[in-house]
Amino acid sequence: MLQKHFQKYEKLLFKVVVLLSALPLLVFEFYPTMDGAAHLYNSNLVWSLLFQDFDVIHQFYEMNAELVPNWTGHFLLSVLNSFLPAHIADTTVLLFCVVGLPLAFRKLLHTINPDSVMLSYLIFPFVYSFTFTLGFYNFSIALVCLFFTLSYWLQVKDKPFSLKTILALFLLITVTYFSHLFVFAILLLTLGLKVIHDLVYQLVADKTEFKKSITKSFYEVMTLLSASFITLFLFAQYFLNRPSLNDSSWISREELIDDLMIVDPIISYNADIEGPWSQWLFYILLVALAGWIFVGVNAIRKAFNDQSSKPKKYILRGAVKHSFWPLMVVVLLILYFTLPNSDGYAGYISTRVALLFFMFLILWLATAKFNKWFLVIVAAGSIFITFKFTAYNSGAVKHLNDIAINCVTASQKIPENSVVLPINVSDHWLLPHFSNYLGAEKPLVILENYEASTGYFPVRWDEDSVPTTLLGNSTTDEFECLNWKSGKASPAVSVDYVFLMGTLNAKDQCHKKIQSILDASYGVVYENGRVSLYEKK
Repeated sequence: MLQKHFQKYEKLLFKVVVLLSALPLLVFEFYPTMDGAAHLYNSNLVWSLLFQDFDVIHQFYEMNAELVPNWTGHFLLSVLNSFLPAHIADTTVLLFCVVGLPLAFRKLLHTINPDSVMLSYLIFPFVYSFTFTLGFYNFSIALVCLFFTLSYWLQVKDKPFSLKTILALFLLITVTYFSHLFVFAILLLTLGLKVIHDLVYQLVADKTEFKKSITKSFYEVMTLLSASFITLFLFAQYFLNRPSLNDSSWISREELIDDLMIVDPIISYNADIEGPWSQWLFYILLVALAGWIFVGVNAIRKAFNDQSSKPKKYILRGAVKHSFWPLMVVVLLILYFTLPNSDGYAGYISTRVALLFFMFLILWLATAKFNKWFLVIVAAGSIFITFKFTAYNSGAVKHLNDIAINCVTASQKIPENSVVLPINVSDHWLLPHFSNYLGAEKPLVILENYEASTGYFPVRWDEDSVPTTLLGNSTTDEFECLNWKSGKASPAVSVDYVFLMGTLNAKDQCHKKIQSILDASYGVVYENGRVSLYEKK
């Protein structure tokens, strides 16, 4: 009876922590991230390009004909933004990530070992990770899909396969692919290694069942191939269509080790303040790992003391049975030290791998049967660290939310179908794409749109029809400190509005030239100290 009450209240506590961790998304109008505004803007462009007829929008942009990843977040935002205010559409997608990650992770952990389900509280410090703060929406969505897919596979792999199973796996794997390519690759790697691992375990457990084990593994492989053959084709096509850039950058091994020891993937704004708290999480994980080793050694000792068993065979079977998640941790650790941090197409690869490394480490720890009070202490420590981070991060989010609202307020002065040149002279590292909030709710051409330049998002520049764009009578080539999208098509198009973030430096020659053009050809229509909007006279 006492155990049932404990489980009931523990489940309730987990739900409360999930709700409390989501509060920052509900308190502020926007939860601004570095790329979040760009995702909102481009999802609005998707809707405009598909269902609206704005000449200027179609002159500058086109839909990417390639079925690239990074579609899921934009699809959700496009649909939601079609009938909801931009900030609510944005919050809805972020809520899916913030609520979905702990729920999906707990489900997988419960599938692995229900007795260690309280280790699921260790996922909370990773919810508002650095990649989340960067605004990697599709990566965050893919993490949720990853853990739901692995949980589903573990539940069905030992049951007779059916069309329903294949369709469910197809849906989960496909959504993962269209969310994020790297997470999709990790998912396939995990599923493939799991099939091989289970085959080895079956052969170790009972060599007489060799044919049966091979047959079972064959059906598992065929099921996974049936569910993923379309995405595997797209996966291969994606890389065949992209030549190697030979533009990789690396982080030193010493720095990579230091980042692991402070759990760097969860530090978002200020390492000096957040670092001590994240290091406490490292110590908690270290203690839990020591506990896992203690439990394992104790199990081996009992096996040797049990005269009725065959210790060597028992230990071998047990070692193989519980070796999969340690194996995945080792694989991720190898990837962490061998992959570049950037390859010219994707960045922050080391951070993404480290994030997955810690998550899979928790799954590894969950394979042990810990003392209940040990789990309570670990969960309490994790909750404490989570809310230390949440309290600090909320202050940073409040400031960024104010700037996002300034951008949206300025956008009310801009008519649809206008061409806007953003000029960012702010020194805040998270603001490069905040100008995209101007186009979160209306069709605009904003000449700073990094997504349209990459080729791996749904919207791209229409290089054949983008006109020469002029600031006053000047082209982008005439400025050393300023660059914007400009093509070769005629006739030339003048910038209708200039959106300035920060204050131009009167001592900088390039800034002086910009200011002279603004004074001569544009007039201020909105200003609040953080941002200014100029309209062409």
